[in-house]
Amino acid sequence: MHVGPPFARASAALGGAGLVSGAHARLPPEEGPLEDEAYARYVAINLPHARTIVSRIARTLEALEAFPEAPSDGPLSTSYDALEQSVRGFEEDPPFEEALRAADTVADRGRLLAAAIIGSPVRGDRLGRHVRNLFECLGLAEEGATLSLQCGEDPESLLR
Repeated sequence: MHVGPPFARASAALGGAGLVSGAHARLPPEEGPLEDEAYARYVAINLPHARTIVSRIARTLEALEAFPEAPSDGPLSTSYDALEQSVRGFEEDPPFEEALRAADTVADRGRLLAAAIIGSPVRGDRLGRHVRNLFECLGLAEEGATLSLQCGEDPESLLR
């Protein structure tokens, strides 16, 4: 039976190297083997940061004057509100299966927002970067890279 913080167990498994004292390691549940692809995605998921990115998307959309002054039920407002609600409660990342389900829900709503952006005249390099970052936080980096270009990210950006 292992006693001590989880990063110590991971560090021991790595021969004692590779982790800084106090580092947080995402270890698979000990119930049994996990699908490698699902676990790799889980390691990339960062729902609290996704929440931060969603607020940056809102500020960028406001700066681009994408939202009318009066409240609206337009596709951008509606899809943004649904996305914001889906990330609102994440102070910490949930356990494996819950994190994957939550990331899928956020991704579905992120796709709706991206479609609304693509269907509007609103574009911008920063907006596209935020869309890419959102999908990276959901463990879907390739999809985010594609959508970001459609939302205005400069393909020559040094940040790509």
